[in-house]
Amino acid sequence: MRLLRFCPLALRALAFLLERSPTFLRLSWIAMLATLLAGAVSERFIWLGGIVDLMVRGVFVVAWMRLVAEGELPSGAAPFRLGRREIFTALGWMVAETFVTFPAHLIAASLGMATGIVSSDLVIVLLALAHALLGVVFLLPSEAALEPEDGKSWQLPEMVMSGGIAVSLAAFLAWLPGNLLDWAVRMLPTQEVLDGITLTQMLLVPIHYLAMALMGGTMALVWKALSSEKI
Repeated sequence: MRLLRFCPLALRALAFLLERSPTFLRLSWIAMLATLLAGAVSERFIWLGGIVDLMVRGVFVVAWMRLVAEGELPSGAAPFRLGRREIFTALGWMVAETFVTFPAHLIAASLGMATGIVSSDLVIVLLALAHALLGVVFLLPSEAALEPEDGKSWQLPEMVMSGGIAVSLAAFLAWLPGNLLDWAVRMLPTQEVLDGITLTQMLLVPIHYLAMALMGGTMALVWKALSSEKI
């Protein structure tokens, strides 16, 4: 079925992540550390913490997506490059996440007030549905991360039209493992490990980066597949 044609790419991205786990750690450890520190200071310096977290996520996503799609591996023990591509990818990822998650949270809150059901019970189902229907929007950071050197860009509308709901179903599969791990960790009791940092926060950081790697890898493979269809 054409609707499921990109779903195997989510499984391939997962296999790639498992096979290249040492590379994942090399590309992400400094970003994860920055995210953890940003979370620790966000209560006092909310804008600074948020901006730092956003930018380091963009740095990691670009490095990982280009590795998956192009085999491009940055050199060095802690590769860290913040440029135009990384900034636009970070912003694109933020827009994509907001576009998918905001309607789910809004509808869950509305249904919770109308029915008396706890909104947190509803939001999990609605987030899954939102990714399955709207996940194609994650092609936005894919274009920023995989922009060719010749400067040819803004292929997103054509890619969205070509991929459609099939891309969203692949995005749902890529989103599911990280969300299940996130849900399991949040069930743990709150325990402060360091000043301003809880055990849950420390565990969520690597989980979120694993989730970004899986989603980013899937979207990189989808983007490459859609690009080859145009040739």
